[in-house]
Amino acid sequence: MASLFARTGAMLSRRSVTPAFGLTAFPRMFGATAATYANVDLKKWKLPSAVGGPTANMVEVLFRTAVENNTLATVRAELKQVREETKEEDFMVMLKQEASLEKVLDVSLETRVLLEELAQTNKLNDVIRIQEDFELACREALNEVHVSVITHTAYPADAKKAVEKDLQDNYVDKGKSLVADFSVDPQIIGGRIYCFEDNIMDMSVKQMIEQWHEEKQDTLRAINNEQVAELAAQFAQPETPPTNKKLIAAVQQRASTIEKQLGYSQ
Repeated sequence: MASLFARTGAMLSRRSVTPAFGLTAFPRMFGATAATYANVDLKKWKLPSAVGGPTANMVEVLFRTAVENNTLATVRAELKQVREETKEEDFMVMLKQEASLEKVLDVSLETRVLLEELAQTNKLNDVIRIQEDFELACREALNEVHVSVITHTAYPADAKKAVEKDLQDNYVDKGKSLVADFSVDPQIIGGRIYCFEDNIMDMSVKQMIEQWHEEKQDTLRAINNEQVAELAAQFAQPETPPTNKKLIAAVQQRASTIEKQLGYSQ
């Protein structure tokens, strides 16, 4: 029998889907709104080269269908939330036991067909790879630049907009759009951390303190290195009075202690 996903692909592409949101059994899922992506030209669009493996065909069919039905934003959001929900055992049990998800899961037709296909073929774990590849396809097709912004405390809406504008104006190439996600980590003390897809800009107070501490330690090591060398050279001279042996031993012991404290001597 042909794959459920393959058999329904043509039907999905001909049908305009208006998804309902809110689960019966799992009400904390789903709440996205659909958006129009008229700038995605499916005639020119190709699956990103980084997308491969046995799930690549599913990703391509799902993406093309979602664009044609104007549900790309919806399916994109649903897949992210489904991925999170798969961490819950009761959700996975429901997917495996229900022959049809239409009565228990109010999502777009595209997402439902995908989940039914994965459940019937015992490949529900593939939803993680599919979500990652689908997200990659969306980002590339929509010319998006994603950045995670980490702050020490929650930013109000106006502060977030100011940060987004600064990022868009100074760090994003023209023709690309910024998508910023904000999260809070009190341990950074202050400032911000920008996590781009291939780069991290750490402008946190914690990083500044650590850098200052490291530079200070390097300076102390250099100073004490020089002092130890001078002492060693001075007390190695033949004219050093024998009466100074106790003083020499004390100075050398002190120098050794300082080195160990600074981590210079093992």
